[in-house]
Amino acid sequence: MFLYQLTPAIIAQQQAVANFYFAQKVIPRKIDVKQAILPTLQYQAITPDNIK
Repeated sequence: MFLYQLTPAIIAQQQAVANFYFAQKVIPRKIDVKQAILPTLQYQAITPDNIK
C-alpha cells in the first residue's frame, strides 16, 4: 500500500469535487476540505507501521 502526501493540488481537486456536489445539490451545504485534513503528526500517529 502506498500513502501519498496531500499536496495543495490534491486538496484543490477535492475542493472542486465538493463544490460540484454542492452545486448539484448532492450535499446540503458547502464543505471546506482544508478543515477536514488532519495535521501531519496526527496522520503519523494513526498510520500503521507496516504502511508508513
